[in-house]
Amino acid sequence: PAPDLGLVVPYIGSEVYAWDAWDEDILSTYPDFQYGLATAEGTILTDPVYDGIWSLGWYDSSSHKLPIWTLSQTKTDENGKHYTAYGLAALDGSWYTGMNYIDTLFTTPYGALMRLDDNTAVMIGLDGQELFRWNIDDFPATEDDGHDWLSSEGFYWILRNVDGRILYLPGSYFADSQSPAFWYDPLTGEMLGETTGASLRYDSNGSSRLVGSSLEIFAADGSKRTITLPSGTASTYDISADYITLTRSDRVTFVYDQDGQLLLEFPADVRTCLVRDNLRERSYLFQFKYPEDSDTTNRVHFTLLDAEGTEILSFFSQSWVSVYNGLVSVADDDAYRLFDLETGEDLIRLPRVNNLDHPAE
Repeated sequence: PAPDLGLVVPYIGSEVYAWDAWDEDILSTYPDFQYGLATAEGTILTDPVYDGIWSLGWYDSSSHKLPIWTLSQTKTDENGKHYTAYGLAALDGSWYTGMNYIDTLFTTPYGALMRLDDNTAVMIGLDGQELFRWNIDDFPATEDDGHDWLSSEGFYWILRNVDGRILYLPGSYFADSQSPAFWYDPLTGEMLGETTGASLRYDSNGSSRLVGSSLEIFAADGSKRTITLPSGTASTYDISADYITLTRSDRVTFVYDQDGQLLLEFPADVRTCLVRDNLRERSYLFQFKYPEDSDTTNRVHFTLLDAEGTEILSFFSQSWVSVYNGLVSVADDDAYRLFDLETGEDLIRLPRVNNLDHPAE
């Protein structure tokens, strides 16, 4: 690490064949890659010794990125068994933890919680320094034996970023509304207090829940607002900074603005979802529908709408699409596409071979 490297980026350095994670006697027939780190100008900083490099992020009602690279590397223990080691590095190359961890557990706006060993988790801050340590005995036991607190799966279910704090749910995410929940400081790891209402959905703006035909939204300051369906019982909902969707038990979906004003209504055979582009600070309303033609069951028709229901963009994809900084990545029948969301123009188009998941050479 050094203070003057600027943006550090991963590069593909070599092709390898990896051992099967479930059976160490089997060598995969499909090649994988080894990655290294370089400056944005192309100066090589490390050899290609990492199995994976990806940026860390955290999630409340939408996705956010941290200025941290996660590095993974296959190693062998004293018994000859393969295991994966993890390390963290700053996006600007100014610090590096070393490959000292055995799992990545949980991320907050202030850093990443890493599994050090079977009993210890360590919170690493945005400057690469240790903020605090949690021992397995520091937490109330979980009610669900299937969710081990010291596993990435366990933390996914029982820890939440809420209003700059960490919420810990000893029961499952769908526990009874009177189940205990605990607040922790994300900078010190200290318990701040106890609450109830684990069945509420929490995000950075507060919490929410469905009650009959209504959606109750509780702000971080304690205020409450209610959005009610015209008729029927609500089954699911989604909240973004711009829109709120409420889906009725008959799958009819209603779209509201943040003031509770009804904007749009979609029939049961049309699905809708909200996609947040954090860099542009804008939410998009996607409508998607599976064609009735059996020959195209793997192709989903996506339509991008504005708040008045006007179509902005329409396309087919064989999988879900991702949106970031006004760009959309799509896999269609014969190509991978990266196109501009505002104009619909392709910026990158990579041909596919027989609809396989690997681009053609």
